[in-house]
Amino acid sequence: MNTSLFRINFFGDFVAPNVENLILQDTVKEYLHSADFNVINFEAPIQSKANPIYKSGPNIFQDAKAPAWLENNKFNLISIANNHLFDYGEEGFKQTIQSFTSAKLIGAGTWEEAYKPCILTINSKKIAIISLTHCEFGTLTDIYDKRFSKGCAWINHPYVDKLITETRKGVDFLILLSHAGMEEIEQPLPEWRDRYRAFIDLGCDAVIASHPHIPQGWEYYKEKLICYSLGNFYFPINDKNIPSWWFKSLSISIEFNEDGQIHSQIHSLIFKNSEISFDNSSETQHYLQRVNKILIDSNSYINYINEQCLKHLPDYYNLFSASGFIPSSLKSLIRESIGLILKRRAYNQTHLLNNLRCESHRWVISRGIKLLNNIQ
Repeated sequence: MNTSLFRINFFGDFVAPNVENLILQDTVKEYLHSADFNVINFEAPIQSKANPIYKSGPNIFQDAKAPAWLENNKFNLISIANNHLFDYGEEGFKQTIQSFTSAKLIGAGTWEEAYKPCILTINSKKIAIISLTHCEFGTLTDIYDKRFSKGCAWINHPYVDKLITETRKGVDFLILLSHAGMEEIEQPLPEWRDRYRAFIDLGCDAVIASHPHIPQGWEYYKEKLICYSLGNFYFPINDKNIPSWWFKSLSISIEFNEDGQIHSQIHSLIFKNSEISFDNSSETQHYLQRVNKILIDSNSYINYINEQCLKHLPDYYNLFSASGFIPSSLKSLIRESIGLILKRRAYNQTHLLNNLRCESHRWVISRGIKLLNNIQ
């Protein structure tokens, strides 16, 4: 009989503008307290007097009490490799990590700190967890550039493959956390599927991802779990255009056995009116069955991806126009003209930079252009 040595629960993205009234359903509390470690992605820095960085997209922050709230509810391993952690620069980052008093933090800091695996030793077994993000603002991509001494670990740095193989030699289990993908679509991009499978080939026992902000499907590759998006554990937003799945997420519970095997269970969660609870609704179960069915059907999967890339291509064109290309509307023409008069271009080409270096953006644009023009 195989005995479970320890259990780790993994949760999605966390942004809490106010934790004062944030509560957990009793069954969720029990779930948290039954695990040895609870892992969550801390998506944004805490509110402070630090100045926002100049970037493409919003600068977001969360309640200064959010770290204490997480630790008080037994979240004891915090993934901080993501595209918003440095929205308020190194000062905002410093104040954020200093607000955690007991939890382990992984995925950001100096180059050595960001790319250093977290090694947990439980019941004589060693498990390594590596946290990485796709390339956006605040990502450490160039070890030779000393202008930015701190940032988040980049998932596609050439060093990462070696990091995985070398780490695997000294541990019993290896879990990789990814913060990457296209937001608010139901399926992972093919390039991320290939990358995550390659991580399994290199020695990972599971790959668990976040960032798309809605739950995506999961699959077992060579009997190892790949979950493409956990969704938002908590990230309230007031926008009527946001899909209902924004408010739902997955949690993966992994048990590590003495025989060297791992066993996973996937649970559905929902946050509503500042309460987080398990979600056993038929609507959610049907959604998850549907996205997983598409994921394993090659034709349905690629058709969905192609449709989404074509659908969102105009969005990227609009961002390009805001970064010095031909204006796409009268409004953007006026904005660009004002920028020229003031001797600076609107947005300082940050949208262009982000579309070029962020893998998820670049892959969508590339696929969309090829489809639109029937280019191989």
